[in-house]
Amino acid sequence: MKKIIFALVAGCTPVMAVMNGAYAQKSSNSISPKNDVSFSKVAVPGNVYTINSGTVSARAIKHFSQEHKNVTGVIWIPTDAGFRASFLLNGVSNKVYYNKKGSWTGNLKNYTEDKLPFEVRDMVKRAYYDCSINYVDEILTIQSKGIPTYIVHLEDKNSYKFIRVCNGEMDVWKDMKKQQPQ
Repeated sequence: MKKIIFALVAGCTPVMAVMNGAYAQKSSNSISPKNDVSFSKVAVPGNVYTINSGTVSARAIKHFSQEHKNVTGVIWIPTDAGFRASFLLNGVSNKVYYNKKGSWTGNLKNYTEDKLPFEVRDMVKRAYYDCSINYVDEILTIQSKGIPTYIVHLEDKNSYKFIRVCNGEMDVWKDMKKQQPQ
């Protein structure tokens, strides 16, 4: 009986540790940009970051916490190019991308028509008044130098259109016809 209980406890302990994650406290001087941090969860004053797996650059964490001070529920996910921090803020899905060295490479926001800047919405609706806006992707990268690109997902009865709007210019990025029922 003791062997069975011991085997159950020994088998359950690693599973519980993986499910619960480890918590660590980060002070402002404990992580330098040259070091990488590997953990399951870390509590930063006011925020909880969840790391799915892998090692996240301390430089990325530092940059993220400086740029996004009032964000909670951040999930860090390793990518082929580095890391992605994902969170939801005011009904907008946000993804912040970093390379393996922890340098910021871009942001992606996904939201509905009501969050689209008026100038962009007005430009799209004037040209595509018969289409409904399903949702919007807002992309910001190093190359864009602070100017966002909007990919507006439109739908009408015959097609789906992806309209690209950047710096006051608009073009059709993709146009797909719907299959008609036979």
